Amino acid sequence: MRNDENEPYRLAILFEEASKFLLVCGTEGRVSLPEVTIPKWQRVAESLTARVKESWNLDAICLFDPVWEYKPTLDVRCNYQVLESCDTLWEPQKNYALFETASVSRESFISPEDSRVVECSLRLLNEYNSGATPGPFAQSGWLGRLRAWVQQQIGTQGLMLADKQRHFNSSPCFNLMRFETVGDSAVWFKAVGEPNLREYPITAGLAQDYPRYFPKLLGIHPEWHGWLTAEANLPLLQDTDDIENWKSAVETLADLQVELVDREKYLLNLGCTDWRVDQITRRIDPFLTALEEIMKLQPKTPPAILSKCELDELGGTLKAACQRLQVLGIPNTYIHGDFGPQNILSSRTQCLFIDLAESGVGHPFLTFQYLLDCLHRSHPELDATHSDLRRAYGTQWRSFATDEEIADAFKLAPLVTLLWHAMSCSGWQQSGGHLDGDAAKYLRSLVRSMKARASELEYASVA
Repeated sequence: MRNDENEPYRLAILFEEASKFLLVCGTEGRVSLPEVTIPKWQRVAESLTARVKESWNLDAICLFDPVWEYKPTLDVRCNYQVLESCDTLWEPQKNYALFETASVSRESFISPEDSRVVECSLRLLNEYNSGATPGPFAQSGWLGRLRAWVQQQIGTQGLMLADKQRHFNSSPCFNLMRFETVGDSAVWFKAVGEPNLREYPITAGLAQDYPRYFPKLLGIHPEWHGWLTAEANLPLLQDTDDIENWKSAVETLADLQVELVDREKYLLNLGCTDWRVDQITRRIDPFLTALEEIMKLQPKTPPAILSKCELDELGGTLKAACQRLQVLGIPNTYIHGDFGPQNILSSRTQCLFIDLAESGVGHPFLTFQYLLDCLHRSHPELDATHSDLRRAYGTQWRSFATDEEIADAFKLAPLVTLLWHAMSCSGWQQSGGHLDGDAAKYLRSLVRSMKARASELEYASVA
């Protein structure tokens, strides 16, 4: 693995209710924080806890990132993370030692930066532990409290927790963990905070009311905005190119959407975003006005910068496509704004949906098209199968629309789906120089793709 694919982290690993932490012993009695290197672009909590286990045979969990919490006041050059040991019997290896947190002075550290981070970390930990700063998964001992709650939920199912768990994602208010149980089964716990807080009521509501389509719900924790589900023995759709699995996914999606027709108020009350076509149409003008400014931020050409005239022309095509889609007679229902194969568990006979943060109410074909676009990107060699998937999905809507209307919806959906996806990116509302460079680049690419699809749609209409 090349160096530019790695990322070093210095770790403040706490022991014995944060009364001690692990340090590397240097020369002349001075110390430093232990350091590990993990791959970039992967889950930090999962990678760090795995590397700590590999390096020192120590089971630990992540609490928080002190640099992120104190930005911009904590000026440092390294990545840091605060962890807590889960092993009360662990003994440090040679050149490492456990130090009382109160006994290490600033002058003890080789690096002044380490000293500042440790000082800030302990201060922040006290704020979390006292409740002055909210964050249940940044408090000392949270894993023990969570395991006790999980055992209480699964005990009614005749299950018992095993010793092993994997920590996938973490922040003070967010958590994703897999707990093994005695036997061959496992359960998953997920908790969310802002900006994904609405995923909690959406998941709890849909999993309780429509259990066929989601992993089995075993318990909810309102205080932590968390829920516990049974592990489904199904592969992720992203791990297969078996078109029958993809067909199962689109048929199951249509089944769920048909069941939720005429339940717009229910979905909105759960917290689903209103993406009905009239709402999308209403946002076209402000969206393209913002994109005109974002286009001007492009640092170089090519690609060509779209002019105001080109954006206005695109806006006319977008409005016409939305208007046509809206009058086809296909009702609004549940839509999933991140309906990629990484969020679908699917076999030929069963399909379950996960990660519902981007749930909404809108035209059902947008979610289908989103998945079709994902299939094209990951398996372009399967483009010839798209017509079979459209046929499988469209069959479910024949009680609501004619074959001609369904065919029209399939023609219009690619363009409107791109528009919907672009509008769901919050960055376009932060133009005027405040938009992150990568986000601006992504939005510009989406608008260029919209222009290409608009041209194809106009050509098809003329033909």
